[in-house]
Amino acid sequence: MASVYKRGDIYWANFSTADGSQNAVSTKIRISVYGPRKARQLALEQAIKWERNEVDKRVSGIDFASLVDSISTLDPSDKTKLALVLVDHLPDSYQTNGDTLTSTITYSDCRDKWLSKVSSRKSDDWIKREIVCHKFFIEFVGGDTLISSVTTEHVDDFIVSREGLGKAANTINNYLKPVSQLFNYAVANDLVTKNPVKYAQKPGTATVVEWDYIPDDAFDIVINNASDSDKIFWTWLRYTALNPKDVSALTPASIEADNKGNGRHINGKRAKNGRLARIPVHPNIEKAISTYGDDCFGIYPTKGARDKSNKRFKAALAGQGIYSVIAAIRHTCATNLLESGLSLDDVALILGHSDTTMLKKIYVKHVDQVKAYEAVKRLK
Repeated sequence: MASVYKRGDIYWANFSTADGSQNAVSTKIRISVYGPRKARQLALEQAIKWERNEVDKRVSGIDFASLVDSISTLDPSDKTKLALVLVDHLPDSYQTNGDTLTSTITYSDCRDKWLSKVSSRKSDDWIKREIVCHKFFIEFVGGDTLISSVTTEHVDDFIVSREGLGKAANTINNYLKPVSQLFNYAVANDLVTKNPVKYAQKPGTATVVEWDYIPDDAFDIVINNASDSDKIFWTWLRYTALNPKDVSALTPASIEADNKGNGRHINGKRAKNGRLARIPVHPNIEKAISTYGDDCFGIYPTKGARDKSNKRFKAALAGQGIYSVIAAIRHTCATNLLESGLSLDDVALILGHSDTTMLKKIYVKHVDQVKAYEAVKRLK
């Protein structure tokens, strides 16, 4: 009996063929377009239709050998007429190209051929990026889909689906780079007539993601329940407004004594923009250094380790009813510094900004809301 199942964003049909075997075919019906319920209904209707067609073939069809025997009895002119008629009934897996007939290939098979040609000239990092970026588009259109049937509309739908997941324009463009390269190969080898990525709508401007301010009481609970490594890592972020990568790069030599007073500060170059980081060391960081020693430095040196820490942080915050990421710690620290009375120029220096433009655009918002509320309360 015909049935359907999900593969990525597309429903696939499973049905019996005329010879009694099972066949799995993509319905090309996208869940992101129709919704789960409607997409499943449409896909099931398509599966049932295909199976009925196969049943009709089995009941009324003629086997191939008998058909060939019948054709052999026709005169030459009738054979020519039959050939012309059959061209209109070719399956989708074939296409005409001028006076020649060539078989098309699936998207995955074409990609395998393309990679076999270019992989020897590419680095291991390139191969890894290609696999990571390309897999999302393959899941979307289906690897068994004919490459000749992938259109600009499919690419547009993919872009819309990624934007719906909150992906930035640059991220979506990275997903599509290997897709475009593959189609350039397909065009050069006469497998398709054009590169659909070239004519697709460009991803829109990245949306500014709203961030949640993290109150001190929620932060305290999250840190107290964390592992030692996360506790140290998040404490650095909480009191320095550094980026996670810069925290990972800290060494004992990064901490210097102040020329005046008894305090210490962080002194070093930032990884992202190379600007000097001269940030006072908070007493809670001094306490952590006193407790854990050199284990406070070089925390999570790889991006993968920092990403895992970010996932744990998000989950812990969610338990407090706050939905945010590690990057919000930097925003929260900047907000607290502004609320404490530090000037925009001073906070910009701590954050490593060249001017106060970004502070005014993003970070000041929460502080302004608090000040506005206090001002309204003072009205008579």
